[in-house]
Amino acid sequence: MAKKYNYTFIDKKTGTKRKRALIPALVSFLLLAAAIVVSVVFGGSAGAFVGGFGFCGIFFALLGFIYSVRLLAAKVKGRMIFAAAIASGIMFIAWLALFLAGLR
Repeated sequence: MAKKYNYTFIDKKTGTKRKRALIPALVSFLLLAAAIVVSVVFGGSAGAFVGGFGFCGIFFALLGFIYSVRLLAAKVKGRMIFAAAIASGIMFIAWLALFLAGLR
């Protein structure tokens, strides 16, 4: 008698660790958008506010990148973690470019 296999397809939801890795990149992006809006509204004379947004944005981008790399090193699988690492890395490079352009 042949053995019957029963397959069940479970709709797995994304884990909280995977979602948590993307949050710092999103916060960094929102800080970048807020810094641009504040700079436009004040006509470029809001250096302290934009600088504060910048340092917080760099911190969150670096935090998200480190958290994502640690999850990837711990063999937590998921495309969202890889996307979070890339997004955080891009945000860190963008903030660093803006910072270095401001020093010039």
